[in-house]
Amino acid sequence: MSKPGKNKLSLGDALLQQGKTPQLPASPVVLPVAEIPMVLTLDELRPNPDNPRISRNPRFDDIKASIRARGLDSVPKVTRDPNSGNENIYIFSDGGNTRYQILSELWQETEEERFYRIPCLLKPWPGRLHCVIGHLAENEVRGDLMFIEKAFGVRNARAIHEEHLGRSVTQRELMGLLKQGGLPISQTSISQMDNTVQYLYHCIPNLLISGMGRPQATNILALRTDAQKIWNTFSVGLSCEKDFDAVFSEACQRLDDPEAYSFEILRDELIGELLKALPHPALNYDRWLLELDPKERNRRQLFGDPPPVADHLRQADMQAALVSEGLVPSVTKSSGQVSVLEMQSPVAVIESQEDEEAALPSKIETQPGMYGAPPTLSTLSTVSDLGKDDIEPLMSVSALQISPSALNESHHCLPEALSTSLSCPPDVLSFARTGLEPVNDIWSVSPVQDDIEHLQDMAFRLAFELAEEMGGADELEEAKDTAYDAGYRLTESHTASEFVQVLLSLAGNNGSNGAPVHTDMLGVWLVGTGRPEEIPVLPDVAIVKFMRLIRVLRRLRELQRDLPVGSEEREQHV
Repeated sequence: MSKPGKNKLSLGDALLQQGKTPQLPASPVVLPVAEIPMVLTLDELRPNPDNPRISRNPRFDDIKASIRARGLDSVPKVTRDPNSGNENIYIFSDGGNTRYQILSELWQETEEERFYRIPCLLKPWPGRLHCVIGHLAENEVRGDLMFIEKAFGVRNARAIHEEHLGRSVTQRELMGLLKQGGLPISQTSISQMDNTVQYLYHCIPNLLISGMGRPQATNILALRTDAQKIWNTFSVGLSCEKDFDAVFSEACQRLDDPEAYSFEILRDELIGELLKALPHPALNYDRWLLELDPKERNRRQLFGDPPPVADHLRQADMQAALVSEGLVPSVTKSSGQVSVLEMQSPVAVIESQEDEEAALPSKIETQPGMYGAPPTLSTLSTVSDLGKDDIEPLMSVSALQISPSALNESHHCLPEALSTSLSCPPDVLSFARTGLEPVNDIWSVSPVQDDIEHLQDMAFRLAFELAEEMGGADELEEAKDTAYDAGYRLTESHTASEFVQVLLSLAGNNGSNGAPVHTDMLGVWLVGTGRPEEIPVLPDVAIVKFMRLIRVLRRLRELQRDLPVGSEEREQHV
């Protein structure tokens, strides 16, 4: 018999009890396969963690004022990362981080519902890589991303893609990937962005974040490349306390302030650090300044590195030094060759027999005539009668004694003895052995370069240097389309300045649209006036190269006139 009250069942309570639910795994979140419009709250939205922007949008206040007055006109696109671990959090996929920040501020300020609930467009998860490219492309259209932000974004896209592929990605592959995502960037730009992040950001972060653009960053990178090239060349075999990266970083960090930075000051600071870190006898301040000059860099990009100094030029410099010290005679005679002013070392004779006026016996020699002239007789006694001061100018025979203009152009290749006597001493034009076309001699043309193609190249280099001296380097371009071209011409869409018009007139080109070339300024450019303040505009080096250009063009035109009448070049020219 059961006890009363025990196992007593209440039918009403039993009916109200909840039934047991089966222990089944949670159903997976179904991701959308197409874009779906949704209304999300600020609590459900988050900025994209891969947002390339690291600074405040420069148009932030304007955008905020517009949203406050009109609301959110554009619908942001959002997505959901399946790997985030939170099903209720959405991030922006193609821009919208600035609008999210503005809406959050407006909700805190006004508590208006229109700033809290936001209409959005939910799109399928495209992957981190496409989100980064989408943000870059969206900001590229507006053009409000800083160069360093864009550089970090591209670098982040590359890292994500390499993580996905499990291997390194080349710049060409990255360029194609960005282009497919709607962000066309050249391989050169990608390289410059990568170098900016790698070499400059740790040195000048404040300058880059303050808005330094690509041209300024590229100039600093080029300065670094040129300096490192010289460092690697001259640091071989030397023990330096610092490496180049440390020297470059110290120089840059001193100018990491937008108020104090200028490229010229940075270059000067870098040269000072390099002189202390790399003491080399061949590297002084002027040498570093020349090697790091942007103009010199542009020349080398156009024409390549200058060729090394030839051995015979170095020997000529040594010979000139010996002559100046009186260790060797200044005129030598080759065997089997007869010079126009042939003589037997009268200076040596006079020095050894200074007090004997009749030391040299009279000797009659037959001098062969030049260019068809009859032979003449000369005696050394007439030379010995001269004083030492009168003979020394004869020993350094200059082009004034036998004027090259009197020579027929068909005899441009002079006999070796005559060429030697007409050549200037080795050290006379040493100051002009610089630039794209170093000048060792104004008149003589090397047999190796005595053809139309070489002369056209020489003419262009000389004209380019002269135009650059007068600020018109952009006005000339190379012209070698036919054998009758002078080597240079006026660049298209450019108007020739007065000095470039003179250069074009030498080449037979019309750079003044039919107007006559004004030569009023030639005297001011080349010679100057007698007034102390009116010195010549062109320096001595440019004057030497101007005369050399005339000689090169004269020889070039002579060769062009000798082209066969029925040649293809002549037919095209006609």
